[in-house]
Amino acid sequence: MIIKKLINLFINKNKLCYTPNQHAPKPSIKISANEIYVNGYQEYIITNNSIKPSSSSYDLTKKTDLLSKYYKGEFIKGKTFLDLGSASGYFTFMAILNDCKNATAIDIDKEHLKIMETIKKEYNINNINIISENIDNYDGSADIVNALSIIHWIFSCTSILGSMNNMISLLRNMTKEVLFIEWIDTSDEAIKYFKHLDYNKKNTDQSYNYENFIFELNKQFSSVEMIGETRNTRKLFKANT
Repeated sequence: MIIKKLINLFINKNKLCYTPNQHAPKPSIKISANEIYVNGYQEYIITNNSIKPSSSSYDLTKKTDLLSKYYKGEFIKGKTFLDLGSASGYFTFMAILNDCKNATAIDIDKEHLKIMETIKKEYNINNINIISENIDNYDGSADIVNALSIIHWIFSCTSILGSMNNMISLLRNMTKEVLFIEWIDTSDEAIKYFKHLDYNKKNTDQSYNYENFIFELNKQFSSVEMIGETRNTRKLFKANT
């Protein structure tokens, strides 16, 4: 009885969201003779040697335009890759198809990870590790780390990192060479609708703002550059260790 009460107290104190894609299109997959079509939060077409976003997927197309030069050639060849909040694995598979040494994909949405497992099996991909877990429970690292569309979740919603310092520190410890990270502004429609930053307010220091984001990146990485905007409330950055 005492243990049960303690568990209930903990649950009531720290309420996490375990269904981050509940308002997104339901993930699905269609396998044809030569291509696999993926729909849902990420919409893309993949073959055994190519991957591209669907024409209807604006965010994915924009991110691909900004990041594609880093996901090919010598920049990624032979490197380890870590995709945080991977969803159905678009960037994980992009890294694999461009000859990274191995890739690890982490997400808490098991429906999206099932799609990744299906693609992995269909194309007999052996150098990929797919993990269903909160990222703050993962203690690994990689040469290149992908943290797109995730910081507003892990600050105090799907994880409770609680401060900008803690969040960037966690990502820095995972990164051996380069971190790709997306800033999500508090004025973003997703935050205004889902209220990510309100989940565990008592366990945060209210440091989620652009100035602190830039400060912590520059403090913990040797160089930081903005790659471009994906929306007027979202920016992509490349941070080097």
